[in-house]
Amino acid sequence: MAVDRVNASVEQGGRILTMPRGSLFARIAQGGVITYWGNAKVDYAVQHGGIVNKGSLEEINVPLAEIEPAVIDPVPPVPPRSHETK
Repeated sequence: MAVDRVNASVEQGGRILTMPRGSLFARIAQGGVITYWGNAKVDYAVQHGGIVNKGSLEEINVPLAEIEPAVIDPVPPVPPRSHETK
């Protein structure tokens, strides 16, 4: 389906593959991947990890099942605060 504008959102992991013609607004919260193809204007917001990337021309005609998922390194945990009193 050819579309001019795409609003894509991923929360707590997942993957979106899209080919907008005009613009893409991508939002990721707590991990995920949004891959796009084409020359759309891209605006994005990523909170607590995630990737918005442009797909390669070699992938454009590959069946979705054969496209390798992007690998995201895990975000290390934040150590708890010490509640020491002096």
